[in-house]
Amino acid sequence: MMYLMQPDVAAPSIDILASYTLRDSLTGLKGDTQFSEFTLMSGTSMACPHVAGVAAYVKSFHPHWSPAPIRSAIITTCEIKLERYTVNLILRNEMFQLVA
Repeated sequence: MMYLMQPDVAAPSIDILASYTLRDSLTGLKGDTQFSEFTLMSGTSMACPHVAGVAAYVKSFHPHWSPAPIRSAIITTCEIKLERYTVNLILRNEMFQLVA
């Protein structure tokens, strides 16, 4: 049996401005004295908060909805406008600007 996975929702995951611990230097190398409360991070763990935020936004208007109708609302009622390094996601007349 062959399984097929299809991405229904995509989110930016490259160079996302995120909070960072002051316990470690930015590079993690010995002798590095660069510390910051924020840094640019990449990866799927940076994309997940974008999608979770949109799902929470939908859930705030429909608290009785299960995950299936929330997913359906996200993938059927949004309009994506691509610009250079920016995705404008319009969901139910509310615009989210995702900068990558």
